[in-house]
Amino acid sequence: LAEGLRGQYSIETDAAYGIADRAGGSPLIAHHLAEIFITRQGSMDSNSGASLGSGSWGSGSWGSGGAETTLALTPALTNLLAQSIDGKLRFSPHRALLRQIIEVTAVLGAAVEYNLLVAVAEVDVPSDQIEPLLVALVQLGILVSEGPPDQERFLLSPPLLRDYYLESMNPERLARLHGRAVALRP
Repeated sequence: LAEGLRGQYSIETDAAYGIADRAGGSPLIAHHLAEIFITRQGSMDSNSGASLGSGSWGSGSWGSGGAETTLALTPALTNLLAQSIDGKLRFSPHRALLRQIIEVTAVLGAAVEYNLLVAVAEVDVPSDQIEPLLVALVQLGILVSEGPPDQERFLLSPPLLRDYYLESMNPERLARLHGRAVALRP
């Protein structure tokens, strides 16, 4: 995917791989991000050398070093992410609980430790349902599980979903989840 983006959009290798990672391997999302990137890069000073290298994304910036460009989710990308999630959750009788798990994951960070995720989620989600809901989200491709069982972490896929949920979440719920997370962190 990254090599295709490099060729189609004439962007640097680091930028192409950053876009592909951020899109979670989704070509449609990657192309949206690449278009945003080249538009933003073109509007910057040509001497700034903007890249995606190690810079942060979404609700933050693109770039490394001194060159940064703010990324805001475009309406088209927001609609695409919403439709993707709605489509995946459409037939589940537990849609509301699944969304709560997704929201908790988004608030807790890019890679969320299992124990912290469960501790924050169990205020809203019955504790005996959290494990099956996590399994369902992994099977749906919304969450990715990584690491050995005693160090399991969850990531949203594509990672851009985190930005979507953080931007679309009710501010009171967002503050409440942040408060729970801070209270539970060692």
